[in-house]
Amino acid sequence: MVSSNVLKKLTDGFEVFRKENYEVNPERMARLIKDGQSPEALVIACSDSRSCPESVFDTEPGDIFVSRHIAALVPPYDASDNDNTIAASIEFAVMTLEVKHIIVVGHTHCGGIQALAQNVQSGAVGSLIQRAREIREIVQQKSDKPLDNADTIKKMELESIIWSFNNLKNYPCVKKAIKNDKLSIHGWQFDMEYGTMLEYAP
Repeated sequence: MVSSNVLKKLTDGFEVFRKENYEVNPERMARLIKDGQSPEALVIACSDSRSCPESVFDTEPGDIFVSRHIAALVPPYDASDNDNTIAASIEFAVMTLEVKHIIVVGHTHCGGIQALAQNVQSGAVGSLIQRAREIREIVQQKSDKPLDNADTIKKMELESIIWSFNNLKNYPCVKKAIKNDKLSIHGWQFDMEYGTMLEYAP
């Protein structure tokens, strides 16, 4: 039988959330329902269970709009891709919610970047990872160490944020919002080992 410990943790956690947001502070959720959500930032983050943006940034409901997927990768814009959930999240955040900031948040010890270093190609993970193979090539050109070397993987983790940052600038809705001074984009890296945050300064 599958252990139910995690389910109990989740249901207990929901009770805490319910009390804090519906009993202690009922006005907050009522306001969010009545007025709708109006977060000022879209956070594009990795799906990794150790780097949950709501926890890392200590946010409340309604504070940030979050898009999470493997390695927080933002692939190049592709107008012909009709099934791009990453592009859909970006478009909704910029055009509907009119966020003022988009933050790509990568992190250290990222399994997705390790998979990219190992050139994983199979399955849905491989399909997404291979869209970012340019990161491997960029780092490979700058380093004489093998791609599965720990130092090289660290460089790939940083390069992935720069790669995503540069791709993000070319999404039509993002490009237009930046041009109209309505949007800023950022690249951050959460170091899970030391509890620090790096910012990419182009």
